[in-house]
Amino acid sequence: MTGLRLLTGGVCAVLAGVGLVATFATGSGTAQSPTVPAPAVGSATPQLSEAAKQAFGVFARPVGDSEEVSLVENALKGYEHIAIGDRLNLDPSSVRLAQATGGIEALVAGDSESICLVMRLPGKALTSGCAPASTAIAPATPMIEATGYPPGEPSHEGGELAVSALLPNNSTNVTVTDAAGSVKSIPIVNNTVAFIAGEEDVVHWVGPEGHQYSSGLPH
Repeated sequence: MTGLRLLTGGVCAVLAGVGLVATFATGSGTAQSPTVPAPAVGSATPQLSEAAKQAFGVFARPVGDSEEVSLVENALKGYEHIAIGDRLNLDPSSVRLAQATGGIEALVAGDSESICLVMRLPGKALTSGCAPASTAIAPATPMIEATGYPPGEPSHEGGELAVSALLPNNSTNVTVTDAAGSVKSIPIVNNTVAFIAGEEDVVHWVGPEGHQYSSGLPH
């Protein structure tokens, strides 16, 4: 099952020629993401929403240091919400380093209307994306980002990707299935996963309500 790509409105700080790809996954379970009206243009304020704090325990962690805040601010500078048309109004105090696993760092942030995920391969590549909070919180539509791996190598059929995703509290059982059918379990660390995968691999997860979902990886 293929994720839905966000092809406009994102800003990526490109190092070594690597670009941004951010997706919302399409769930295979029976639960449907809620239909929520888009926030009004200009309504976002620089204050992380209570919904985000309640849905993602990572926001209870210590605020990122000045370097991490600056990194996220630069990665998300000028970002405009897809299908909303409203510029992100980042809350600097929302920046959190969720994990640094296997050379991949996952950071999260947001404002009153949106939640953002920034993935960094230190010194090599930086990608970012934001989603309306209602979309990011829904179990069927977590944010997923990917970029060509190793950094600087052009994406090609059968290549590899560095991948990060943001999952709401109480999500479980994240696995990745490759083209040969082999299954690898991926740990969830502070609402995020980070891993290297093949372009044709499929990621699976169980939402907090117990339904299983699957998505292809963006590339």
